[in-house]
Amino acid sequence: MSAFIGLPWPRKAAGITVVVMEPSCPAVSPSPSLFDRIFRNPKSGDVVIAQLPNVPLGIYLAATAARLALHPRGTMGTIVSIVGALALAWWAVGEIGWGESLFRRLLGAVVLAGVVVSWAGRLF
Repeated sequence: MSAFIGLPWPRKAAGITVVVMEPSCPAVSPSPSLFDRIFRNPKSGDVVIAQLPNVPLGIYLAATAARLALHPRGTMGTIVSIVGALALAWWAVGEIGWGESLFRRLLGAVVLAGVVVSWAGRLF
């Protein structure tokens, strides 16, 4: 008596021979969902949407907190604004280049575009 099942090698047990056969049509793996393509890290498979703030994002958050709490004016206000904007641009470039998911890379691109538009609006 022979049976066809998906074992990786032929086995004999209790007089039954198990034969492994290759399928005539290879199984097609389903394509990843839109969620998987956007939010999963392609290397690890982990869902990556947010993480603890890194150094540039921490600097940006500190500059924003200082701006909101202290309302600096004049030169100090300008310095706090420039430091915050540069830190946010640094974070965005890092996400574009090394973001762990498509979502993070797209978020970095959108934030960088916003920083550039904001700077352009102040310069011209």
